[in-house]
Amino acid sequence: MKSKKLKPVTPRSSKKKASSDVSPSTSLPPLVEGQLRCFLCVTISRIIWTVQKAFSPTFIRLRWWGESSDGTHFFPRDGSQLSQKNIKTTARFPVRCGPKQLTSYLTDMGALMLEVLTKSDHLPVARAQVAGISRLSLSQPISGFYALVSPTSEKLGELQVRRYLNEKLLLLKCAMTQKRLKNTGLDPLDSALNLFSSMICDLHFCPWIT
Repeated sequence: MKSKKLKPVTPRSSKKKASSDVSPSTSLPPLVEGQLRCFLCVTISRIIWTVQKAFSPTFIRLRWWGESSDGTHFFPRDGSQLSQKNIKTTARFPVRCGPKQLTSYLTDMGALMLEVLTKSDHLPVARAQVAGISRLSLSQPISGFYALVSPTSEKLGELQVRRYLNEKLLLLKCAMTQKRLKNTGLDPLDSALNLFSSMICDLHFCPWIT
């Protein structure tokens, strides 16, 4: 009696996690036209409430300084909800200027505001402010907790912030652009790392584009 040959089991291919799942509402700086230089990546991954929520489900809106649209909408993990179906945390904003111009824009902006709004009617619930955004660099990361404050100045919770720069990708591009930047008086690596992206939870830069 012939034994049946077992077909080899092929492991299921797992899809790679998308680099972004939120559509950006603008490029940076807003309304500036120019060649695509790189992407500024923003991840808002978690919201932590310190009071009992008495309002409907929320989302976070990010509007850059000078932006005229309704902003970029994030749906981070909410610590008050046992299960969530719609979690969207990461956006890639196209940058259409050089490092010096972007740093100048972020300096003029001063702070990045994150608004917490109700999903149903977009009523304001709270906001968080990230100050000093132009100081982001490899040697000076931005991390910690940012308070969520209600319109009546009541603290409702916190946004957990973690940020990193992908040094290897930047070093590769900086080596290619070192000759171009040598007469500017700026270190090429520092110029690239001075780019800042804001926001909640996980901030990093995508590689420069030639």
